[in-house]
Amino acid sequence: MSILKGFRGTAKGSPSSDSEFGSHDEEKQLLFSDEKRVRFKEAYKFWSLRNIIQYGLLFLAGAFSFTALGFLLAVNVKPAATDSICAERLSSYSPALPAVRYSNVQFNGSFTGSNKFRGYPNPDLDDAWSRISALYPIRISDQELNSIGKPVTAVQYLREEGAIGTPTGWRIVKRAHPSEPITIRIYLHPSNITSLQDTVYAIATPGNEQYGKHLSREDTHLLSQPSVQAIENVTSWITGGGISLDKVKINSNRIKISTTIGKANGLLRSDYSVFEHQGFKRRLVRSLTYNVPADVREHIAMLQPVDLFSPLQAHVSRGRKWSDNRFWEENQVALGDISCNHNITPSCLKDLYNIDYTADGARGGKVAFTSFLGEAARHEDVKTFQEQLAPWTAGHSYQSIAINGAENEVFESEAAAEGNLDGQYFIAIVAPLPMTEYNFGGRGPLIPDLDQPSLPGSNEPYLEFLEYLLDLPDKDLPHTITSSYGENEQEIPPDYAQAICNLFALLGARGVSMIVSSGDSGVGQACQSNDGHNTTRFNPIFPASCPFVTSVGATKHVYPEVAVEFSSGGFSDLFPRPSYQDAAVQQYLHGLGDTWAGLYNVAGRGFPDVAAQGTSFTVVDKGRESHISGTSAAAPVFAGIVALISAERVTAGLPPLGFLNPWLYSEGFRVLNDVTRGGSDGCNGVDQYSKLETPVVPFASWNATVGWDPVTGLGTPDYGRMRGLFINGALGL
Repeated sequence: MSILKGFRGTAKGSPSSDSEFGSHDEEKQLLFSDEKRVRFKEAYKFWSLRNIIQYGLLFLAGAFSFTALGFLLAVNVKPAATDSICAERLSSYSPALPAVRYSNVQFNGSFTGSNKFRGYPNPDLDDAWSRISALYPIRISDQELNSIGKPVTAVQYLREEGAIGTPTGWRIVKRAHPSEPITIRIYLHPSNITSLQDTVYAIATPGNEQYGKHLSREDTHLLSQPSVQAIENVTSWITGGGISLDKVKINSNRIKISTTIGKANGLLRSDYSVFEHQGFKRRLVRSLTYNVPADVREHIAMLQPVDLFSPLQAHVSRGRKWSDNRFWEENQVALGDISCNHNITPSCLKDLYNIDYTADGARGGKVAFTSFLGEAARHEDVKTFQEQLAPWTAGHSYQSIAINGAENEVFESEAAAEGNLDGQYFIAIVAPLPMTEYNFGGRGPLIPDLDQPSLPGSNEPYLEFLEYLLDLPDKDLPHTITSSYGENEQEIPPDYAQAICNLFALLGARGVSMIVSSGDSGVGQACQSNDGHNTTRFNPIFPASCPFVTSVGATKHVYPEVAVEFSSGGFSDLFPRPSYQDAAVQQYLHGLGDTWAGLYNVAGRGFPDVAAQGTSFTVVDKGRESHISGTSAAAPVFAGIVALISAERVTAGLPPLGFLNPWLYSEGFRVLNDVTRGGSDGCNGVDQYSKLETPVVPFASWNATVGWDPVTGLGTPDYGRMRGLFINGALGL
């Protein structure tokens, strides 16, 4: 069974109108979508005349009754000459097209009263027809499709991977305007993907002769280069869709197309619409279906934005307190400042993680943190934090770089908690190393104009972020980056997730340690699959689940540290378990047995890799002290320690650490603090972000244990011991 949103063709007067689709008076009416905008008024006369004639007698006979009582009127829109004229004269954006496009259209209303489906074009009328067009697709069997006798190009087939349904929590608001701009990104398969991944692992694996021999920008471009045939097929397809090459940019295996919704729909056989999330009230422009010719599809690794519905979240929560007084009555603190059990400060972290090194700011390389969603750090807040809680960093600041339409300075009324947390604790550890905040725009506005959604803001931040970094000259590329954002893995199209993960791999090959937070949803919050079956399931987090990043979970308390309940972890449904962690994860699974069987992917990449403190961090926000918890706090702490080690190595003429994971699982776990108490939770019936109802899994949890576990990974850092291995040990001088 094929599902059509209407047949796609060209209107009367277009070059291929009759030759490609035949005449307009066939028994099975096809939709001819104009690229021109023709006034609705003229076509409306034809359409109204047809309905007046068809229902005139019924109108006269029942007018009084209809006015008094109202009724549900079912209009059976059948192919007719009038419909043909309407189809010829109207663009695909016209409110009247659903009347031509669909059979059995139903609407409520009376003949004498106002009706939201009638009248001249206006936002309300357009919205009414758009809702109908979204809810009533035509279903045509393969046999019926063959009997129509039209060329394949006349029919909008489902994409090869299968069209997705509307994701949970989202609804269609209206069709996207065909004149709105959109940027389409295409990633092509490298000519040798196996060589790319093998090279990345060789550079990152201690003992390999390639260990530490990081690639240059030019090297990574060559490594990801697609075949000549791929470039030829894809560019030919693009220009054949009416898009000129001056609107196309090609960089290695990355293609960026600047076009309009109308042309994108024509090229992709898609149906871009405006979708709104019921919980977040966020709007996106996406299409549930698209089609790419077979000779092009085989070369494409990723094509977006089409079906990417990922509500990116900062992994931070204000004011969460994770204290257990009974635990501390039974387990007296032997060392350190007991106040650190309740409020974390930079001094607490320096004592707890044995941090006693000040980097060479002139020769130690660069570091960076990310800010998405308009949550940039406030420079004044960071300065106040340094003066009050990290005086050893006084006089050292950071630069902010705004990319993709972001704003560096946020207003006092806007959220900056995430940026402040990352910036304040990262600088407290890494100063005086040059630190940069990469502030990326990339999420559409929460309340866009109802008629003209701001489509340029629909670009997803990770693509912009990674493309920007990979294009930096080697001398400008930071050796350590921390990022504290993520989303449910299942909400991301697999091709997008894989493409992003490969870009992280290329960063690692260039010597960058990419540190990300694991998430704040424990085993999961949604706890339900979005594949149409609504299966109860634990939800892994992306990009923490990517095998080419180092993901950081969270702990609470000190001496000993304990796993915190919200620390996300688990097993990827997209990425198979990499060989570097196989032994460690297998040990955990053996101890777990059949607990939670069927709720997770036993063969998936396990995360997090490591952990750090993540509760009750004292920050300065809007000039006042407050307390914040989350794996967003843990990530910059672990990243700061990694940055210090890389800085000392770079100062001594050694390469930075780069991609950490092969070392962590082969040698590094010996110099980490194993966390064996506590566990995570989740699946409690309400999603903490969207507030929507979710399935309940009683006592759902991953437990912390000896060795690796999906709450705290391999453990928390000890700078002194890690430094000893990388500076003075076998991997050092």
